[in-house]
Amino acid sequence: MANGGGARQAMRRRPATDRSEIGVLFRPIMTKQPILKRLPHPNITKFKATFQHNRKFHIVMEYCAGGDLNDYIQKIKEKGLKIPEKDIMRWLKQLCDALHYIHSNHYIHRDIKLGNIFLTGDENEVKLGDFGVSKTLAYTSQLTVRVTGTQLYYAPEICQNKPYDYKVDTWGLGMVIYQLSKLEYPFKDITEVKEDKLEVNTKKLLAKQKESGYEPIPDHYSSGLGDLIQEMLQFDDEVRPLISSILKKPLLVQAAVEEKRRLDIELIYNIGLNRKVKTTVHEAAQFLNYLPEIRW
Repeated sequence: MANGGGARQAMRRRPATDRSEIGVLFRPIMTKQPILKRLPHPNITKFKATFQHNRKFHIVMEYCAGGDLNDYIQKIKEKGLKIPEKDIMRWLKQLCDALHYIHSNHYIHRDIKLGNIFLTGDENEVKLGDFGVSKTLAYTSQLTVRVTGTQLYYAPEICQNKPYDYKVDTWGLGMVIYQLSKLEYPFKDITEVKEDKLEVNTKKLLAKQKESGYEPIPDHYSSGLGDLIQEMLQFDDEVRPLISSILKKPLLVQAAVEEKRRLDIELIYNIGLNRKVKTTVHEAAQFLNYLPEIRW
């Protein structure tokens, strides 16, 4: 939706069936408000407001015109396409930046999944959203034990009811990057019907995780990307890297260089539009060895 100033915003709503449920339903929404307000970052969705209308509670957040990554993958599959590695690496770098910022502020997201990652309209940037189950850790060495998040994305230590820390976000991000590469969920045949509902069998999920029961990503992706996914999906959380360590890996360092180049050319492009110096823009783009399609 658009506000009076022309800025677009997104709104989520949850129904309250009777007065006794208001506290239960509104509390998770209100917990997002201070977290998002304290976490300003270009790759985290901006919080705007919460309000109640017609017995429904609403969260107003920054509008991301590209939808979430779950929708994006479905569109890619329907068209029979693959996601270029350069796009995956750019988004991985942005998500690592967002998570590193969150972890530096002593939060664990705990629900990293395709549906909680949103694309901007030009699909150049991703933004992490939905902090409804985030957890504050007072110290970087602290562990928590509460089971929460989306079952399909549970890290092994959560499946085992063990204490866990920031590395559950590494696992969730590994799942996301695998799905962007493979266009499918890594662990199959782990659901069962219970009381007419499809539920995740955490024992089956844990067994699959133990045996690394997922297919490798397609050969057209680099071995470096495959190795990185394997590290992020390490069953043993002692071996699984922190996000801060992932950012230091050569693949991510190169992705950072490419991201800076993209932002540089975007800045030059905008200057060119303002000053109407088209030739300068093209010359600068060629100098940077990064010439995207520029339409005037």
